[in-house]
Amino acid sequence: NNFRNPYVFHTSLARTETERRKLQVGVSDQLAWHTYLWKHPQEIALDYGARLFLNTAGFKLQDFELRDGRIWGHAFGREVCFAHGNGGFNVAWALLECQRAERDPA
Repeated sequence: NNFRNPYVFHTSLARTETERRKLQVGVSDQLAWHTYLWKHPQEIALDYGARLFLNTAGFKLQDFELRDGRIWGHAFGREVCFAHGNGGFNVAWALLECQRAERDPA
């Protein structure tokens, strides 16, 4: 793999070499994803209801609970398939620790 991703190096959204370099080293992947979306709209679907993926930014730990080893999202009234915690925060681990300590995640 030479990391010569065409969505990074040939995107019209990255206007400068600095922006392309940031995409390559993983500082930001947003431009590459937007370029991919524009070139392949038939392959992209937005997950408005967080059926597959939930970014937990803006949520509090008490918005979730651990049920039989699965994350339950109160806002959705169902299990969360994949919960991404920004900054290395692991929602499932934090809920498990609260459960072990027999305390509320509040």
